[in-house]
Amino acid sequence: MKNLYFAYGSNMDEEQMKKRCPDSILIGKGFIEKHKLCFPQIAVTRGLLGVAGIRESDELDSVYGLIYELTDKDLELLHTFEGYDKDNISNSSYFPNQVPFHLYNYKKKSYISQNSQRVMIYQSNFDEGNDFYVSSDYLLIMLKPMIKYGLDNSYILNMLEKAKTNPKPSLKIKLKKLRTAKILTILKVIFNIN
Repeated sequence: MKNLYFAYGSNMDEEQMKKRCPDSILIGKGFIEKHKLCFPQIAVTRGLLGVAGIRESDELDSVYGLIYELTDKDLELLHTFEGYDKDNISNSSYFPNQVPFHLYNYKKKSYISQNSQRVMIYQSNFDEGNDFYVSSDYLLIMLKPMIKYGLDNSYILNMLEKAKTNPKPSLKIKLKKLRTAKILTILKVIFNIN
């Protein structure tokens, strides 16, 4: 069986996804409504710094990301990587949830609502409304696919604004004074994206 998965954090990185889920197929970019990006928990694998999560929102917030198709085997592997244990949900780091989504249609050059389908997201099981400090390296892992696949520019800049980095000089601070077009041009050069 095929499962649709919405990646919004480091799982947007195709190389990481291929390691975690060898049979995964990137379908395209998309977004989910009434959710917002956050960094609600820390990870040992990320130096005890924050990792991405999403919160439900009553506002007009949206989260942009990439949509993958996963086999059942890949889904089980991803559950393990994300710290989800269906037999012990209360102690799981994240839990899966099914939500409506919009998929980008490259021919029409617009996002199309997928009314009859749902996409799986992971939500933090320990989200208390706080955001933890995030490493610049983690932000760069997220930024590369955002730039490569042309996720919404204002969303990217908003993410950089909101992410708290500590205590080293961060990419966010260096880019803060630049204009949007310049930032995106610089990031494309950094990541060698045409």
